[in-house]
Amino acid sequence: RVSAVHLCKMIRRAVFGVMRHRQLEKSYKFTNASNIIKISASKLQLLKRDEPTYDISRISRYYSTTNEPSKLSELPEEFDRRALMELEVDLLRQEGHTVPSVLTDTQWDDLSALPSRSRRRKFLRFLALNEFKRENAKKKKEERSLRFKAQQEQLEAEKEEEKKNKDPNEIYMEYGLGKNTLYFRIYDTAINHFRHGRLMDAMLWGQSLIIDMDFNEHMNVREQQNTGDQIQELFGDNRRHKSPFDLQLYNMSKDSVPYQRLLRMIPVLEKPSFPLTIMEHNYLHDFPKEQLVYLTPDAREEMIKFDHNATYIIGGIVDRSDSEPLTLAKAKREGLRVQKLPLDRYLHWGMGGKSLTLNQIINILLDIKESGNWEYALRHVPKRKVKNEEEKIQAILRREQKIMKLRNPNKKFYQSKGRFKGIIEKD
Repeated sequence: RVSAVHLCKMIRRAVFGVMRHRQLEKSYKFTNASNIIKISASKLQLLKRDEPTYDISRISRYYSTTNEPSKLSELPEEFDRRALMELEVDLLRQEGHTVPSVLTDTQWDDLSALPSRSRRRKFLRFLALNEFKRENAKKKKEERSLRFKAQQEQLEAEKEEEKKNKDPNEIYMEYGLGKNTLYFRIYDTAINHFRHGRLMDAMLWGQSLIIDMDFNEHMNVREQQNTGDQIQELFGDNRRHKSPFDLQLYNMSKDSVPYQRLLRMIPVLEKPSFPLTIMEHNYLHDFPKEQLVYLTPDAREEMIKFDHNATYIIGGIVDRSDSEPLTLAKAKREGLRVQKLPLDRYLHWGMGGKSLTLNQIINILLDIKESGNWEYALRHVPKRKVKNEEEKIQAILRREQKIMKLRNPNKKFYQSKGRFKGIIEKD
């Protein structure tokens, strides 16, 4: 069943969007609704697929109503959401919205999981901007390769010119770029083998660090993807350090979004020789409770001194909009000791929040494990979160002004450029 009225509105809106971009005459009008249905027949085949019994009127009402998150869930269960998303992207492209030219299967699944049309439009715009960035980066890379090729040709020409000017009977050593050298070239594969060897030593003799991945149900798809990205970054930071941790991921299902995201960025993740431990069960099966210390920003006890015999746990969760103490609650349920980083003791926080990314936390732990100096280890905290010297002075002056107001309620204080200029008596 097809609702011609709603379908006409939908197609007319799409066609007028094309007319607007092609600068066609505004007086162009459709007078026959059957022509519109014929034009959109190819698009409707996407919706029908192998099931020609779909109620297309419900789909047309979905596009003609307001943007409510529950509308997508009201469609029939057997309805092909991928086909609906393809039609929606096609209509947005015809209306002039910023959408990517090609979407992968994973991106189609992420798009179908979003509940509202406004969020899907934002997601499509995000993908399109990333596509533009990749195209620009590809062009710049091609330009760099052309410049490098020209430089290589110039060097080869200079070498040939030098060979012609040399005496063939004279034998001597000449050092320089592309000539003789005292050092061997170190390839990237050799560096990777060296760093993987250090991780292997850490797995045998080093200190373990656990990432608890049991918080996927408290995050949306985008936050889970960010978690996978941060795990990839912290793995790289840990691998580059001269004294790395034995990194272990627990409560991580292979069907979860962070694991699939990590697998896409590290294709060799599932190889037995890859130096990363991933477990689907809980860490309590492998470690005694007395050895575990859960690091959470909601704890009362501060980590004053790094314990080299303890096994620290970091919650695998990104910075969320709400401030629920999820990691603290989980540690209390499991009866584990909790601590927090001494951020307030060594830093003066500004307007930003005190939550840190996973790679920032592991960099702090790596430095404090090696040096024992918190001021040096906390250099990984972003500068935007910390007050500078001027902000510290302003905070001290505001506190002094507040104290003086409490002591002298009948006087008015005014401040200019960080200094008190005077006191005015109130009338």
